[in-house]
Amino acid sequence: MEPIEPEAALALYIEDKKRESADSTIRSHRSRLGHFIDWCDETELGNMNDLTARKAHEYRVWRRTERGDPNSVTMKTQMDTFRVFARWCESIDAVPDGLSEKILSPELGKHENERDDMLDPDVGDNVLEHLAKFEYATREHVVHILIWRGLLRRGGIRTLDQQDLVTDTDTPHLKVRHRPETNTPLKKKGDGERRTGLKPGTVEVLQDHIDTHRHDVKDEHDRQPLVTTSRGRPHLQTIQSDSYAATRPCIVSGECPHDQDIDECTAAVNRSRAYECPSSKSPHAVRRGAITRALSLDIPARAIADRASSDVDTLSKHYDRRDEKTRMQQRREYLTGI
Repeated sequence: MEPIEPEAALALYIEDKKRESADSTIRSHRSRLGHFIDWCDETELGNMNDLTARKAHEYRVWRRTERGDPNSVTMKTQMDTFRVFARWCESIDAVPDGLSEKILSPELGKHENERDDMLDPDVGDNVLEHLAKFEYATREHVVHILIWRGLLRRGGIRTLDQQDLVTDTDTPHLKVRHRPETNTPLKKKGDGERRTGLKPGTVEVLQDHIDTHRHDVKDEHDRQPLVTTSRGRPHLQTIQSDSYAATRPCIVSGECPHDQDIDECTAAVNRSRAYECPSSKSPHAVRRGAITRALSLDIPARAIADRASSDVDTLSKHYDRRDEKTRMQQRREYLTGI
Protein backbone atom coordinates (compact mmCIF):
# COMPACT_ATOMS: atom_id res chain seq x y z
CA MET A 1 0.00 0.00 0.00
CA GLU A 2 1.02 3.60 -0.55
CA PRO A 3 0.15 6.25 2.07
CA ILE A 4 -2.52 8.80 1.16
CA GLU A 5 -4.66 11.16 3.21
CA PRO A 6 -8.46 10.69 3.09
CA GLU A 7 -9.05 14.12 1.53
CA ALA A 8 -6.51 13.41 -1.20
CA ALA A 9 -8.04 10.01 -1.90
CA LEU A 10 -11.50 11.53 -2.18
CA ALA A 11 -10.23 14.24 -4.53
CA LEU A 12 -8.65 11.62 -6.82
CA TYR A 13 -11.81 9.49 -6.68
CA ILE A 14 -14.05 12.42 -7.65
CA GLU A 15 -11.73 13.41 -10.48
CA ASP A 16 -11.78 9.84 -11.81
CA LYS A 17 -15.56 9.65 -11.42
CA LYS A 18 -16.05 12.75 -13.56
CA ARG A 19 -15.07 10.79 -16.65
CA GLU A 20 -18.10 8.52 -16.47
CA SER A 21 -20.74 10.17 -14.28
CA ALA A 22 -23.20 13.04 -14.51
CA ASP A 23 -22.61 16.19 -12.46
CA SER A 24 -25.51 15.33 -10.17
CA THR A 25 -23.90 11.95 -9.39
CA ILE A 26 -20.59 13.63 -8.63
CA ARG A 27 -22.26 16.05 -6.24
CA SER A 28 -24.07 13.20 -4.50
CA HIS A 29 -20.92 11.14 -4.02
CA ARG A 30 -18.96 14.14 -2.77
CA SER A 31 -21.71 14.95 -0.28
CA ARG A 32 -22.11 11.38 1.00
CA LEU A 33 -18.39 10.82 1.39
CA GLY A 34 -18.01 14.16 3.12
CA HIS A 35 -19.34 12.44 6.25
CA PHE A 36 -16.49 9.93 6.03
CA ILE A 37 -13.95 12.77 5.81
CA ASP A 38 -15.50 14.36 8.90
CA TRP A 39 -15.24 11.03 10.73
CA CYS A 40 -11.57 10.74 9.75
CA ASP A 41 -10.96 14.20 11.20
CA GLU A 42 -12.71 13.30 14.45
CA THR A 43 -10.87 10.00 14.85
CA GLU A 44 -7.56 11.38 13.53
CA LEU A 45 -7.35 8.80 10.77
CA GLY A 46 -4.87 10.52 8.50
CA ASN A 47 -3.82 7.65 6.26
CA MET A 48 -6.20 5.50 4.24
CA ASN A 49 -3.76 2.59 4.72
CA ASP A 50 -5.01 2.41 8.31
CA LEU A 51 -8.65 1.88 7.36
CA THR A 52 -9.58 -1.65 8.47
CA ALA A 53 -12.86 -3.56 8.46
CA ARG A 54 -13.30 -2.75 12.15
CA LYS A 55 -12.73 0.96 11.58
CA ALA A 56 -15.16 0.87 8.63
CA HIS A 57 -17.74 -0.61 11.01
CA GLU A 58 -16.99 2.14 13.55
CA TYR A 59 -17.62 4.70 10.82
CA ARG A 60 -20.93 2.99 9.97
CA VAL A 61 -22.05 3.19 13.61
CA TRP A 62 -20.92 6.82 13.84
CA ARG A 63 -22.79 7.74 10.64
CA ARG A 64 -25.98 6.16 11.96
CA THR A 65 -25.84 7.60 15.48
CA GLU A 66 -24.03 10.93 15.19
CA ARG A 67 -25.41 12.42 11.99
CA GLY A 68 -29.14 12.86 12.32
CA ASP A 69 -30.23 9.21 12.59
CA PRO A 70 -30.75 8.65 8.83
CA ASN A 71 -33.50 6.31 7.70
CA SER A 72 -32.58 2.89 6.33
CA VAL A 73 -32.80 3.96 2.69
CA THR A 74 -30.46 6.90 3.24
CA MET A 75 -28.12 4.77 5.31
CA LYS A 76 -27.96 2.12 2.59
CA THR A 77 -27.21 4.75 -0.04
CA GLN A 78 -24.46 6.19 2.14
CA MET A 79 -22.81 2.84 2.81
CA ASP A 80 -23.14 1.64 -0.78
CA THR A 81 -21.29 4.77 -1.92
CA PHE A 82 -18.69 4.26 0.80
CA ARG A 83 -18.18 0.67 -0.41
CA VAL A 84 -17.71 1.87 -4.01
CA PHE A 85 -15.17 4.40 -2.76
CA ALA A 86 -13.33 1.70 -0.78
CA ARG A 87 -13.24 -0.57 -3.84
CA TRP A 88 -11.73 2.27 -5.88
CA CYS A 89 -9.17 2.88 -3.12
CA GLU A 90 -8.17 -0.78 -3.37
CA SER A 91 -7.38 -0.22 -7.04
CA ILE A 92 -4.79 2.44 -6.20
CA ASP A 93 -3.29 0.51 -3.26
CA ALA A 94 -4.68 2.96 -0.70
CA VAL A 95 -6.51 0.43 1.52
CA PRO A 96 -6.11 -3.30 2.22
CA ASP A 97 -7.29 -5.64 -0.54
CA GLY A 98 -10.76 -7.02 0.05
CA LEU A 99 -11.78 -4.24 2.44
CA SER A 100 -14.78 -3.24 0.34
CA GLU A 101 -16.26 -6.74 0.64
CA LYS A 102 -16.30 -6.37 4.43
CA ILE A 103 -18.25 -3.10 4.45
CA LEU A 104 -21.83 -3.84 5.50
CA SER A 105 -24.85 -2.10 4.01
CA PRO A 106 -28.38 -2.28 5.49
CA GLU A 107 -30.80 -4.75 3.94
CA LEU A 108 -34.05 -3.14 2.87
CA GLY A 109 -37.55 -4.59 2.88
CA LYS A 110 -39.19 -5.46 -0.41
CA HIS A 111 -40.90 -2.08 -0.82
CA GLU A 112 -38.70 0.04 1.40
CA ASN A 113 -36.68 1.54 -1.43
CA GLU A 114 -39.64 2.29 -3.66
CA ARG A 115 -40.80 5.89 -3.57
CA ASP A 116 -44.57 6.13 -3.66
CA ASP A 117 -45.19 9.83 -4.26
CA MET A 118 -47.22 10.07 -7.45
CA LEU A 119 -49.61 12.47 -9.14
CA ASP A 120 -52.91 10.67 -9.50
CA PRO A 121 -53.40 9.86 -13.21
CA ASP A 122 -56.87 11.46 -13.24
CA VAL A 123 -55.51 14.59 -11.57
CA GLY A 124 -52.74 14.82 -14.16
CA ASP A 125 -55.29 15.11 -16.95
CA ASN A 126 -57.23 17.71 -14.93
CA VAL A 127 -54.08 19.77 -14.45
CA LEU A 128 -53.46 19.70 -18.19
CA GLU A 129 -57.03 20.79 -18.91
CA HIS A 130 -56.78 23.65 -16.41
CA LEU A 131 -53.50 24.87 -17.88
CA ALA A 132 -54.86 24.64 -21.42
CA LYS A 133 -57.82 26.81 -20.41
CA PHE A 134 -56.28 29.39 -18.08
CA GLU A 135 -52.52 29.35 -18.74
CA TYR A 136 -52.36 28.22 -22.32
CA ALA A 137 -48.87 27.86 -23.82
CA THR A 138 -47.15 29.30 -20.75
CA ARG A 139 -43.96 27.74 -19.45
CA GLU A 140 -45.93 25.89 -16.75
CA HIS A 141 -48.23 24.46 -19.42
CA VAL A 142 -45.30 23.36 -21.57
CA VAL A 143 -43.40 21.82 -18.63
CA HIS A 144 -46.44 19.80 -17.58
CA ILE A 145 -47.26 18.61 -21.08
CA LEU A 146 -43.65 17.54 -21.71
CA ILE A 147 -43.65 15.47 -18.52
CA TRP A 148 -47.21 14.18 -18.75
CA ARG A 149 -47.22 13.30 -22.44
CA GLY A 150 -43.53 13.18 -23.30
CA LEU A 151 -42.40 11.43 -20.07
CA LEU A 152 -39.38 13.73 -19.95
CA ARG A 153 -37.25 14.29 -16.85
CA ARG A 154 -36.31 17.80 -15.72
CA GLY A 155 -32.94 17.50 -17.43
CA GLY A 156 -34.58 16.39 -20.65
CA ILE A 157 -36.79 19.48 -20.66
CA ARG A 158 -33.90 21.77 -19.84
CA THR A 159 -31.70 20.45 -22.65
CA LEU A 160 -34.26 21.14 -25.39
CA ASP A 161 -33.54 23.90 -27.87
CA GLN A 162 -36.10 25.60 -30.05
CA GLN A 163 -34.55 23.85 -33.04
CA ASP A 164 -35.16 20.46 -31.41
CA LEU A 165 -38.87 20.77 -32.18
CA VAL A 166 -39.19 19.13 -35.60
CA THR A 167 -42.52 19.80 -37.31
CA ASP A 168 -41.69 19.76 -41.05
CA THR A 169 -42.33 16.03 -41.29
CA ASP A 170 -45.16 13.51 -41.23
CA THR A 171 -43.96 12.44 -37.78
CA PRO A 172 -43.40 15.60 -35.68
CA HIS A 173 -41.11 15.01 -32.74
CA LEU A 174 -38.60 16.39 -30.25
CA LYS A 175 -34.92 15.56 -30.49
CA VAL A 176 -33.67 14.94 -26.96
CA ARG A 177 -29.88 15.27 -26.96
CA HIS A 178 -27.05 14.89 -24.42
CA ARG A 179 -24.94 18.07 -24.61
CA PRO A 180 -22.65 18.15 -21.56
CA GLU A 181 -20.15 20.43 -23.28
CA THR A 182 -22.76 23.22 -23.18
CA ASN A 183 -24.11 22.42 -19.71
CA THR A 184 -27.21 20.42 -20.68
CA PRO A 185 -26.45 16.78 -19.88
CA LEU A 186 -28.97 13.97 -19.77
CA LYS A 187 -29.20 11.63 -16.79
CA LYS A 188 -28.31 8.63 -18.96
CA LYS A 189 -25.89 10.58 -21.13
CA GLY A 190 -25.77 9.34 -24.73
CA ASP A 191 -28.02 6.41 -23.89
CA GLY A 192 -30.75 8.93 -23.03
CA GLU A 193 -30.80 10.46 -26.48
CA ARG A 194 -33.98 9.78 -28.42
CA ARG A 195 -36.69 11.24 -30.64
CA THR A 196 -39.98 11.73 -28.82
CA GLY A 197 -43.02 11.67 -31.07
CA LEU A 198 -45.68 14.36 -30.61
CA LYS A 199 -49.40 14.46 -31.23
CA PRO A 200 -50.77 17.40 -33.26
CA GLY A 201 -52.28 19.00 -30.15
CA THR A 202 -48.93 18.96 -28.35
CA VAL A 203 -47.16 20.39 -31.39
CA GLU A 204 -49.69 23.23 -31.45
CA VAL A 205 -49.10 24.06 -27.78
CA LEU A 206 -45.32 24.07 -28.22
CA GLN A 207 -45.49 26.20 -31.37
CA ASP A 208 -47.87 28.66 -29.70
CA HIS A 209 -45.50 28.83 -26.72
CA ILE A 210 -42.66 29.78 -29.06
CA ASP A 211 -44.82 32.42 -30.74
CA THR A 212 -46.23 33.99 -27.58
CA HIS A 213 -44.65 33.18 -24.22
CA ARG A 214 -41.13 32.10 -25.03
CA HIS A 215 -38.56 34.76 -24.21
CA ASP A 216 -36.44 35.70 -27.21
CA VAL A 217 -33.17 34.83 -25.50
CA LYS A 218 -30.08 32.68 -25.89
CA ASP A 219 -28.09 30.93 -23.22
CA GLU A 220 -24.41 31.49 -22.45
CA HIS A 221 -23.47 29.06 -25.22
CA ASP A 222 -25.44 30.98 -27.87
CA ARG A 223 -28.14 28.29 -27.99
CA GLN A 224 -31.87 29.02 -28.13
CA PRO A 225 -33.67 27.12 -25.34
CA LEU A 226 -37.19 25.89 -26.02
CA VAL A 227 -38.23 26.58 -22.43
CA THR A 228 -36.91 29.87 -21.10
CA THR A 229 -36.78 32.44 -18.35
CA SER A 230 -36.19 36.10 -19.03
CA ARG A 231 -32.47 35.45 -18.51
CA GLY A 232 -32.08 32.37 -20.68
CA ARG A 233 -32.22 28.63 -20.04
CA PRO A 234 -34.08 27.72 -16.84
CA HIS A 235 -32.40 26.10 -13.86
CA LEU A 236 -33.60 22.62 -12.90
CA GLN A 237 -35.13 24.15 -9.78
CA THR A 238 -37.23 26.46 -11.97
CA ILE A 239 -38.76 23.45 -13.69
CA GLN A 240 -39.30 21.89 -10.26
CA SER A 241 -41.12 25.04 -9.11
CA ASP A 242 -43.28 25.06 -12.23
CA SER A 243 -44.42 21.52 -11.42
CA TYR A 244 -45.23 22.33 -7.79
CA ALA A 245 -47.19 25.41 -8.86
CA ALA A 246 -49.22 23.64 -11.54
CA THR A 247 -50.23 20.71 -9.34
CA ARG A 248 -51.62 22.59 -6.33
CA PRO A 249 -55.14 21.17 -5.97
CA CYS A 250 -56.63 24.54 -5.02
CA ILE A 251 -55.50 25.99 -8.34
CA VAL A 252 -57.09 23.20 -10.36
CA SER A 253 -60.27 22.52 -8.37
CA GLY A 254 -60.67 25.66 -6.25
CA GLU A 255 -60.81 23.46 -3.14
CA CYS A 256 -58.23 22.58 -0.50
CA PRO A 257 -58.04 18.94 0.62
CA HIS A 258 -56.24 20.07 3.78
CA ASP A 259 -59.02 22.34 5.10
CA GLN A 260 -56.94 25.50 4.68
CA ASP A 261 -58.36 28.92 3.91
CA ILE A 262 -57.08 29.32 0.34
CA ASP A 263 -56.92 33.11 0.61
CA GLU A 264 -54.65 32.83 3.62
CA CYS A 265 -52.60 29.77 2.65
CA THR A 266 -49.02 30.73 1.79
CA ALA A 267 -48.65 27.88 -0.70
CA ALA A 268 -51.84 28.96 -2.48
CA VAL A 269 -51.24 32.70 -2.74
CA ASN A 270 -47.47 32.64 -3.23
CA ARG A 271 -46.37 30.67 -6.28
CA SER A 272 -42.76 30.46 -5.07
CA ARG A 273 -43.99 28.68 -1.95
CA ALA A 274 -46.14 26.14 -3.82
CA TYR A 275 -43.83 23.34 -2.66
CA GLU A 276 -45.19 23.82 0.86
CA CYS A 277 -48.54 22.37 -0.18
CA PRO A 278 -48.63 18.70 0.87
CA SER A 279 -50.50 17.81 -2.32
CA SER A 280 -48.31 19.64 -4.85
CA LYS A 281 -46.08 17.31 -6.84
CA SER A 282 -42.52 17.33 -8.12
CA PRO A 283 -41.70 16.54 -11.76
CA HIS A 284 -40.65 13.04 -10.68
CA ALA A 285 -44.04 12.39 -9.06
CA VAL A 286 -45.83 13.72 -12.16
CA ARG A 287 -43.72 11.47 -14.37
CA ARG A 288 -44.51 8.45 -12.18
CA GLY A 289 -48.21 9.20 -12.52
CA ALA A 290 -47.90 9.55 -16.28
CA ILE A 291 -46.07 6.21 -16.59
CA THR A 292 -48.63 4.47 -14.37
CA ARG A 293 -51.40 5.95 -16.52
CA ALA A 294 -49.72 4.70 -19.71
CA LEU A 295 -49.37 1.20 -18.25
CA SER A 296 -53.04 1.26 -17.26
CA LEU A 297 -53.93 1.97 -20.88
CA ASP A 298 -52.21 -1.29 -21.89
CA ILE A 299 -49.42 0.48 -23.76
CA PRO A 300 -46.55 -2.05 -23.95
CA ALA A 301 -44.02 -1.55 -21.18
CA ARG A 302 -41.16 -1.66 -23.68
CA ALA A 303 -42.62 1.28 -25.62
CA ILE A 304 -43.15 3.29 -22.42
CA ALA A 305 -39.63 2.51 -21.21
CA ASP A 306 -38.12 3.68 -24.50
CA ARG A 307 -40.10 6.91 -24.45
CA ALA A 308 -39.17 7.55 -20.81
CA SER A 309 -35.49 6.66 -21.34
CA SER A 310 -35.71 3.89 -18.80
CA ASP A 311 -35.90 0.10 -18.78
CA VAL A 312 -38.76 -2.28 -18.10
CA ASP A 313 -37.39 -3.48 -14.75
CA THR A 314 -36.99 0.10 -13.47
CA LEU A 315 -40.51 0.93 -14.62
CA SER A 316 -41.90 -2.04 -12.75
CA LYS A 317 -39.99 -1.33 -9.54
CA HIS A 318 -40.07 2.46 -9.26
CA TYR A 319 -42.88 3.78 -11.46
CA ASP A 320 -45.70 1.28 -11.85
CA ARG A 321 -48.28 2.08 -9.15
CA ARG A 322 -51.23 0.10 -10.49
CA ASP A 323 -52.95 -1.84 -7.74
CA GLU A 324 -53.22 -5.62 -7.84
CA LYS A 325 -56.87 -5.58 -8.92
CA THR A 326 -56.13 -3.33 -11.90
CA ARG A 327 -53.26 -5.53 -12.97
CA MET A 328 -55.45 -8.65 -12.69
CA GLN A 329 -58.20 -7.11 -14.81
CA GLN A 330 -55.73 -6.02 -17.46
CA ARG A 331 -54.16 -9.49 -17.60
CA ARG A 332 -57.62 -11.05 -17.92
CA GLU A 333 -58.61 -8.76 -20.79
CA TYR A 334 -55.31 -9.38 -22.52
CA LEU A 335 -55.49 -13.15 -22.19
CA THR A 336 -59.14 -13.17 -23.29
CA GLY A 337 -58.15 -11.18 -26.36
CA ILE A 338 -55.61 -13.77 -27.46
